[in-house]
Order: sequence, then structure tokens, then C-alpha cells
Amino acid sequence: MRKILSLCAAALFCLSSYSQENANRMIVHESSKNIKGFLTERIDSITFARVEGRVAADVKILDVTLDVVKVEILRTPECQGFKLACLPLNRANLLADDAIMASYIDDSSQDVYYQDFTVGELTGMDLENNSEYSLMTVGMDQYGIPCGISRAVFKTPQKPLVGNPKVATTIDDVKQREFTASFVPNGDVGGYAAVAGEKGTMLQQFEQFGAMMGFHNFGDMIKGWGTNQTERSSFTWHEMEPNTEYEIFVQAWDSEGTYADVDTLLLKTAMKGGAGAATVDVKLGEYKMTDWDGEMKPSQFISFTPNDQSSCYRIGVYLAAVYDENSNEIQNELRTDPPMPTTNWFQYEAMETDFQINPNTECVAIAAAKNGEGTWGECTVLRFTTPTEISGASPVKAIEPMKGKTIKQRSGHKSQWNIGTGKIPQFFNFQTGIKLLEK
Repeated sequence: MRKILSLCAAALFCLSSYSQENANRMIVHESSKNIKGFLTERIDSITFARVEGRVAADVKILDVTLDVVKVEILRTPECQGFKLACLPLNRANLLADDAIMASYIDDSSQDVYYQDFTVGELTGMDLENNSEYSLMTVGMDQYGIPCGISRAVFKTPQKPLVGNPKVATTIDDVKQREFTASFVPNGDVGGYAAVAGEKGTMLQQFEQFGAMMGFHNFGDMIKGWGTNQTERSSFTWHEMEPNTEYEIFVQAWDSEGTYADVDTLLLKTAMKGGAGAATVDVKLGEYKMTDWDGEMKPSQFISFTPNDQSSCYRIGVYLAAVYDENSNEIQNELRTDPPMPTTNWFQYEAMETDFQINPNTECVAIAAAKNGEGTWGECTVLRFTTPTEISGASPVKAIEPMKGKTIKQRSGHKSQWNIGTGKIPQFFNFQTGIKLLEK
């Protein structure tokens, strides 16, 4: 042990000598990702200390109302003082570890408490009813260093409802890619909202987006994303997945805006495709100049036709050299589901679209489909070379390929980040590819 300490001391001495001769700043990188810097000319000395035992202020929730939260907060023997913070639970859960949490509490609060509270009252927190929160403390040692974390989760009470707001919901029609529901509110309903998402995904969406979008509770999210109404209505959800279970969440509130309990209805869209092998027929079409954002550029049209066993399919067009280097990786990536709801990920019907490709360019078009039971079929691979000339067209500027990217496809889809239209927001599946460069 003595030998190890001697080696450490020697290393520190060498480091100190180096910094004095070559550096004029000392930078401390904390595990919370914070960086603290000091001018070396203003540093008198650096010392190390050891504090035994846990340094924390243990917190316990005693009682909760919308105006006052009663707590017990007791310091450990080595804890000199503590700071505290209160956040909606979905925001607190974004603080990934104790180091980040300690840094957040230390930065967000100036008040340090140097006493225990057997019964303390927290006020002025502007709490929402029927919502979960996290009360967090960080203990400070004798050097004023933020140390251990203690957390307590609590839920605020539900406000009494004015009357008994209820919405009678009926599922009227279910097809492969759409369904319709009708809503009849009673006289105590001040308003209501409905949103639909794949079964089992809504809680995940709340945890992922709730904090970012300021949702304090599940009802906030339904109201924020849903179709907001006050009277009898009906709504049709379009562009849904076939053969998929969905949940419709209906959130009603009273005349004062207090949420009633959420109603949930389960349905399954109709089957598309079959149990056999899913395939996609790929054929070349015209090669001509077309308009791309106000500029005429060469376009290769390609048609994609899924067979009757297909539920959905994906496509891609690559430079042949790129495809040949990464064929297995490209095929495996093509036959995947999106990591989160993403528009333009799948195609469902036969289509023809064009791709921006230079003359005399060797390319590979591929497509793969899933059958009605969700099993991927084999990839269809079509290798082709665009014509050397385009009849009647002026010479075109060279297109420089971008290695590893699909060739640019014309998009017929718009972003589905569609807040307030009754569906879980979907990320847009941007497609990038080779582009024209000025010569």
C-alpha cells in the first residue's frame, strides 16, 4: 500500500510540475458532465480529504394536499445541511443518475437547510391535481460539497368533480387502415378529448414526451394530442397499421377543467395480407427530367407492387458500389420495424415513384414485405443502369454520390408530428441521398 501511495504522490508531483510550466488553467470534469475551471495563478494549493459515512438528508412524505406537502427530512450524522427540489415525476426521471440529480438540485436552489424537520411543510409549489411528483434532497458535507441523494415520490389528490362527467363512446367501423368512433358527452362534461395509439405504447409515450411537452399527467397528454370537443361528435383515424391492436383513450373534464377517470377502448384493425410468403415486384419505368424543388433533374421512375400475401413493405435504391459493399447490412436494415412510430416507414399499396439519379449510373433497387402474420419475406433485388442520355434534355450537372446513403426518393408524405389530431405523434422518416453539385 505504501508503495502505491508513493507512486500516486510522484504522479501528482509530475502533473503539478507540468501544469505549472505549460498550463494556466485547471479543469475539473465532474461525472455529472459539468466542467469547472480555475486560473492556476489563483490556486494556492490542492488538498484531498476523506469524510466517512453517508452524507444525505433522508426525506419521507407525511401528508399531501394541493396547497401543502408535509414531510420529514432527517440528516445523517455527517450531513451538515441540504438543498431540495420538487419536479413532476416524468421530469425527475430524466435525471439519469445521482450525480446529475445532485448537480440539478444544487444549481436550482440557493437555500441550504442546516436542521432536521420532523414535520416540515412545503408550500408555494403550484401543484397540479392527480399528478405524480418527486421530492429530492442532496446532502452537503462540512466542505459544502453536494453528496448523497434522497427521493420521495408522491401523488396529489384528485379535486372533487362538478357532477359526474361521462362520455359514451361507440366504435362504429373498423377497416384495415382506419377506424371510426362516436362520442356522446353527458350534461356534466365541460369538454373531452380522444387519442389513439398502438396497444401498450401510450405510457411509454408519456414517459418519453411528457416532460418535454409540459404534461403533468396522463390526462394532459390526451388533451394535448387528442381531438378536443364539447358536443356530440365522431372521428375517423386514418393511416393506421393493419392487423394491429389499438387503444382509444377518452379523457373528459368537468366545467372547471378537472379531469374525470380516463376511459379506454380496445380494437384491432382488419387483416391485410395472408400467411404465405410476402414478395414485392420491382420494375423500371421512364427515365426523364422532372422538377425537384424548382429545378429540372434526371429521374428514374420505379414501380413497386406487393403480392396479395403482403401487409406492408419497404423500399430503397442504392448506388451499386454502395450496395455491393453493404448488401447484408442494407437488407437486414430494410426488414426492420421502426424504433418508434414513424411516418413513411412502410408502404401499403402498389406505387410508382421517381428517384434522382445521374445518367449512366449503376444502381440497385430493393424491396421487402411482411405478410399478414408479421413475417418478413425475402428481398427483391433489381440491378439496373440508367441510360447514358435523356432524350431532348440539356446536359445535366454531375451528381456526387454520398457513400452509405440511399438515393434521393421523391417524398409524397408530410410530417406526422400532428399534435392535436387524435394520434400519437410520429417522427418523419427523412430520406437523404446523392445531390447535385455546382460545377
